[in-house]
Amino acid sequence: MSKHREITLFFTFIAPLFHFIAYKLHFFKRKKTSIAPPIRFPLIGAICYLILIYFLFPLFSFLFSLTPTLSTSLIQGKTEILMGIFQLLSTLFLSFFTIIFFLFQPQKTARKILGTSFSFFAILKELGFGFLTYLISFPLVILVYETLKNLMIFFFNSLPKEQFAIHILSLLKENSFLFTLILISIIITVPFVEESIFRGFLQTHLKSKFGFKKAWILSSFLFASFHYHSSQGMTNLPLIVALFILSLYLGFIYEKRQSLIAPIALHMTFNSISVIRIVLSLN
Repeated sequence: MSKHREITLFFTFIAPLFHFIAYKLHFFKRKKTSIAPPIRFPLIGAICYLILIYFLFPLFSFLFSLTPTLSTSLIQGKTEILMGIFQLLSTLFLSFFTIIFFLFQPQKTARKILGTSFSFFAILKELGFGFLTYLISFPLVILVYETLKNLMIFFFNSLPKEQFAIHILSLLKENSFLFTLILISIIITVPFVEESIFRGFLQTHLKSKFGFKKAWILSSFLFASFHYHSSQGMTNLPLIVALFILSLYLGFIYEKRQSLIAPIALHMTFNSISVIRIVLSLN
């Protein structure tokens, strides 16, 4: 418990300091809100995404159960390998869905969502801004997470669990092939998919209906809510609240930079640090 308190106290000092510096450097200033481009088929896209999220995993499980001989030879009694395969297949389908949904948008809309000119220096600049935002946001995200974790330990004597994807990664440490694939998925594929969906499509569509601030908060809330996992019960709370704080930064820099590359870079950095921490703890 003392270790958690020390971490909380450290970030209690660091978080306001970093935000004060960022404020003085005009980080929180943004340009006048631009007009959001129209998203084609937003309702169909939302329904398809929900189907992929909430029915794809059970579908894979059902299809796999139809071939008991194959499943036995593949997983050899290790359910974590099956979970890893399902995770990869789900991410793959979501990636295809995201790309297809991009292709169905008007070219002007797709360019507006992506934002950057795709020159080497333009992309490098957005990547750098995403990493800079990580340095600013990380202390506050950790402070919120550790504070809620301490409260859960104090009141319920329970520790929050890792995100589901990170949990699978830790289970697959003996299977180097699946471990590497899921590692790549968490660091690269997941940030691309989630930022395209929640910032590129959802926040943009909501902005055209309600304006930036409402779209920003609502899309951040939905992003955090989608990371709820039933197996974690009340221990979801610290993670979801911390992810909501992170999502506010993701949505803010998407609006500020008018580019999807910046939030993808922030998301990739956040996931990379989480993965590195997991890998180091396993070794």
